[in-house]
Amino acid sequence: MNVKEFSFIATLSPDERQLLVQEVVEALTPLLLAKADATILETEQPISKVEACRLLRCSQPTMTKWMAEGKVPFYRKGRRVYFFKSEVLSSLEQPFKRA
Repeated sequence: MNVKEFSFIATLSPDERQLLVQEVVEALTPLLLAKADATILETEQPISKVEACRLLRCSQPTMTKWMAEGKVPFYRKGRRVYFFKSEVLSSLEQPFKRA
């Protein structure tokens, strides 16, 4: 913090300082929450297709169909397919459309 910044803050009234702090907190909160969500996803362990099927209580052919239709997010590493539990559960919040 340089001298100009310090003198600016010092000339603010207590109410103005409180308002400034509140605005900074409101501006930073969404950014911090997004960073926290990204950190959770980085530390979350992937699950297999079988585990995802157990989680959703569906068969493997049904899971394959949902993957092809884009209803369930998944990742590939070579021939292996991985899921993240949080993403699989959040896909349930999306409404299914009947054909």
